[in-house]
Amino acid sequence: MPLFTMLNERFSIWRAIFARPWVVVFGSIYGVIGLLDFVRAKVLPVEYHCIWDSYYVMPDLSLHTWLMIGLVVSVVILLEGSYRLIKQRDIEHLAVLTSLRSELLEAQQRMDTPLSLDYQAVEKLAKQGAEIANLKAQLAPRSLSSDQSDKLFRFFAEARYCPSIWV
Repeated sequence: MPLFTMLNERFSIWRAIFARPWVVVFGSIYGVIGLLDFVRAKVLPVEYHCIWDSYYVMPDLSLHTWLMIGLVVSVVILLEGSYRLIKQRDIEHLAVLTSLRSELLEAQQRMDTPLSLDYQAVEKLAKQGAEIANLKAQLAPRSLSSDQSDKLFRFFAEARYCPSIWV
């Protein structure tokens, strides 16, 4: 399997797991709060912290705490999205299975009904078989070998079905 196909298949599964509206909303809120905390702690000069602290209501969290919160939220999102994806595929597989079962039942019902044969064609083939057996029986008493009788039989059979030989 080509690498691009494998990556595309995996990306479609990850997208199905993580592409939920509530994931985008909560992920955006988490990202904005984390960015604001980073700006306050690392970018903003210390003399402006008092102004910032009057508007900022989040507790001062360390980088490790933010990473732990992000990992826990990611695992919860992964588990919930995987559950939804598996549940959706189970429903789709059940729908396919029920349609296949109904097709199988219809096929079984059709097999229980007798087949309609063209009895005239069957009788015609039986008559032709009897005529061929009579021709072989007529050729047998003569002193021809089995190869010669088969060749003669084939010639008459071809002549019978290919009238162009007689022209």
